[in-house]
Amino acid sequence: MILPLASHPALAPICNLVFGEAFSERGGRQEALNRLLDYLLILIVRHVVDTGRVSTGVLAGLADSRLAKALTAIHEAPKNVMDAGRPRRHRRHVTHAVR
Repeated sequence: MILPLASHPALAPICNLVFGEAFSERGGRQEALNRLLDYLLILIVRHVVDTGRVSTGVLAGLADSRLAKALTAIHEAPKNVMDAGRPRRHRRHVTHAVR
């Protein structure tokens, strides 16, 4: 997928910061890059979901408001997701988010 920097107002400034950090020798460089790249990925994911650029998979699920609530609940508290060995009461966290 090609995403022009002009497609989102924050992409170009973040990319400039990423390149500035990548070619610097300053202290904290790696931590700054980690956080900038995390933020860049979040912006890209939000953009492709909001603009409907994906049609299958988890990212497409995020475009549906009900599925997005469930996927977000699973991501934020994966230990609450029911597996075969857990009682039914643990399902409430995810099913409540879908409503």
